[in-house]
This record gives sequence, C-alpha cells and structure tokens, in this order.
Amino acid sequence: MAILEVVLAALFLARHAAAECPPGQLECAHSSQCVFTHYLCDGGDDCPDGSDESEDLCQAWWEGDNMCGKGYVTCKNWDGTACYNIPYYCDQPHPPCESDLDMRICEVIKSGKLQPLSDNTGEISQVNFEVVEALSDLFFSQVNATFSHPACPVPYTLLAGRCISIFFPAKVDWGAARAFCNVVGGDLLTLQHHEDFHTLVTHLQETNMVSDFWLGGFLRNETVGWTWLDETPVELGTPFWALRHTEECQKRNMTINGNITLHVNEGQCYHYTQAPRSPPLGYCLALTYGNYFYMSDELCLEKRSPLCVAAA
Repeated sequence: MAILEVVLAALFLARHAAAECPPGQLECAHSSQCVFTHYLCDGGDDCPDGSDESEDLCQAWWEGDNMCGKGYVTCKNWDGTACYNIPYYCDQPHPPCESDLDMRICEVIKSGKLQPLSDNTGEISQVNFEVVEALSDLFFSQVNATFSHPACPVPYTLLAGRCISIFFPAKVDWGAARAFCNVVGGDLLTLQHHEDFHTLVTHLQETNMVSDFWLGGFLRNETVGWTWLDETPVELGTPFWALRHTEECQKRNMTINGNITLHVNEGQCYHYTQAPRSPPLGYCLALTYGNYFYMSDELCLEKRSPLCVAAA
C-alpha cells in the first residue's frame, strides 16, 4: 500500500508542455485564432476557415449516435458503459477502456491545431482491452522491480550494493527531481564507476523502461567543468556519454608530450561528436531513452524522472 501511495503522489508532479493555444482550445487550421473545444461542431463558424466544422472531424466528434452526446466517448468496460470527455480520453497515456472513437481525432487534439482527419496519414493505434491489461501488468511489474527491496526503504530497490529509486511515474525539472529525492531520504544518483553504470542500464533495459531520468550531475561553469553533487568531476567520454550527429566537420586531435597537438587520420572529417557539447546543450546531466541511456547534457527545466540514491 505504501508503494501505491507513493506512485499516486508522484502523478501530481506530472506537467504538460504549453501549447500555442490556452488549455481547452485548439488553433484553427489556417489562422492563429483559437477556439474552445466545446464549440467544435456546434453549427457556427468559430474559425474563419471553417476548420472547426469539417465533416469528418465532426463525425468523429459526435461519434455517431452514441449515448453520451457531442464531444464525449462512449466507453465500454467490464462494469458497463461510461462517458468520457474526448480531450480527457485522448490525454490518457493508456485509455481507460475500449471505445469506437476514431483515434485520428486524438492526434488532432495532441497537435493543438485543427485539420481534417483525412490529412492525418500516420499510423493510428487501436485501443483494445488486451493491450490495456498488458500495459497494466507491465506497470506493476516495473513498480515491483524498482520500488521495493527487503534491504531498502520504499521507494528504493537494491542495485550494485546501493538503494536506488527509479521513479518513472513522475516527470519534473532537475531542481524538482532533486527535491523529490531529498523528500524520500536521498539525493539524485551519481555514477562514478563503470560497473555501477552497466548494472543500472542493464536493469532499465530488462524492466522495459522508456522514461528519461535526471542524474546528480551538472555544469556550474566552464572553468570547473561537469561535476557530481559531491563536487567530484564527472568522467567524460566512453563508456558514459552519448554521441550526437552534426553536419559540421569535426576534426579530432591528439596531444603528444603535453604540448604538441596534431590532427589525427590526416584531418579526416567526423560527423559525430560526443556529449557534452561545447557550448553545452544544457547544464544538467540525464540518462535518456532516446540515447540508449547514455549520459547527455540536457536543459535543466525539461521534464524527466527522478533517479535517486538513498542516503548512506
């Protein structure tokens, strides 16, 4: 029960990126005007281009002759039938039940801009209860594998001899992530040994984690360089840091006898540079799924999950 309470509390930390229009409104297809979602398909041209009354969008918005009415989803589950507001339904990472909603309308809502559904040619995921159950099972297996261990307090598990909290349900900025770790009796994780890094990444992969995580490293200034929270330097290069593609010609150098610098391989151009970038992309250290959980310099105000270590 304690684990579940911590998980539910974390959900209050989740924040959404700001859209072009205020919450509850969508931008018209061919103008910057915004229209409230509850004015969609009401028979009036709230958008000068009429995009709020396009035929296929309104057919999905009414969802046929459903019992819930305009702008609502008729949801079917084992308890019977329920009604959900379409924007709320589309905002859920895993929809709460099956429905006949044309999921292309969710793509329109997520984009924040009105367009005919026929313009959306991307692959549309269909919701079925088997998928929902599988995702539920995966979530609880991830919680059990990351939030508890007999040798550690909740919400920590034991990895490489340390109690570590892989708090994937929450996504906050770096400062809030550190504050969260402090609240649960720890601090953001530091990775100073190759073995610890390998153990952590292996665990993230084995538990099917797809979140991005904050680490306890930052760049205070270019003179001091990248440091961990205990002021020790962050080791740069392989095997810790991710690669980034660049269109620029990157020649690599080597230093001999401490004072002679030469281009290597006849000054060949390389189009990959290893993070952290100079100047840095961001001043806080993260492990991101997109970079296969290698370290990268990220903007400190972006939203990622706390990766905590319990105080010794």
